Amino acid sequence: GRAFGLTTTAQQFGSMFGPLVAGTVTSLWGIQYVFLGTGLFLLFAGKWIHRRHKDDVVPSGHLA
Repeated sequence: GRAFGLTTTAQQFGSMFGPLVAGTVTSLWGIQYVFLGTGLFLLFAGKWIHRRHKDDVVPSGHLA
């Protein structure tokens, strides 16, 4: 369904544009900025997900 399609699209997007962006950043500023950018992206993505789902609570003893 939809979740599988979105997951596959995101994976393919990253596989296509990740090396392109990382190569450009590396050639302009150096490899350390690729890791810095990735870390900042993951930090902000994690914060966004946490804010969006902080009220989603699973009752104790129940698996989602």
